Amino acid sequence: MDINKDFKKKKIDEDLNIDVNIDNDLVSYVNAISKIDSNINDLYENLNRWFRNDTKGNKIIEILDEKIRKKDNDIYMKEKELDKEKNKNIDIYKRIIDILDQVESINEYANATEDKNLKIILDNVNKNINRYLSSIDIEEINPIMQIYDSKLHECLKIEDIDKFKNNPMVTENTIVKVIKKGYKLHGSIFKSAKVIVVKNKKIMQK
Repeated sequence: MDINKDFKKKKIDEDLNIDVNIDNDLVSYVNAISKIDSNINDLYENLNRWFRNDTKGNKIIEILDEKIRKKDNDIYMKEKELDKEKNKNIDIYKRIIDILDQVESINEYANATEDKNLKIILDNVNKNINRYLSSIDIEEINPIMQIYDSKLHECLKIEDIDKFKNNPMVTENTIVKVIKKGYKLHGSIFKSAKVIVVKNKKIMQK
């Protein structure tokens, strides 16, 4: 008695109701797999048919999709408005700083002519404008006697270090004059300070 002939593999899926004899040829296996594959295809078709016929589900998906698109559009429009407002504010800040530069120039004239009344008026204007700039987080950069930094300053002129040999505070790359002050907005450079810097011209000429 051949034990192998009496041994049968139990079916994997109870719904298929298939017994496969181990000694049978490959056909029994192929038939079993084909039936499983057929059942999977039927299930796939039924699911597709259900989705196509489920008008309520499709309607919900359409509504959700429409809401998502509307929300995306609202976010885009809001960002556009914020950018527009930001650029508008930056233009205003630039105009205020230009006024400060003009006041600074007039202040130099007042100092040169010793016009005390004009100087008092300009000092008050300066204080009011700087108070406003401080309230919107604009910080003044006045780098006199500091070391030149190309990220913060713009060099308009170079002075020879020999002219300052009697001043121990002046070294290579020291800023000896601020032509126009710079400004930071929220900690980042908004306008570079325009300065005069000390260099050793002898070394530069080599």
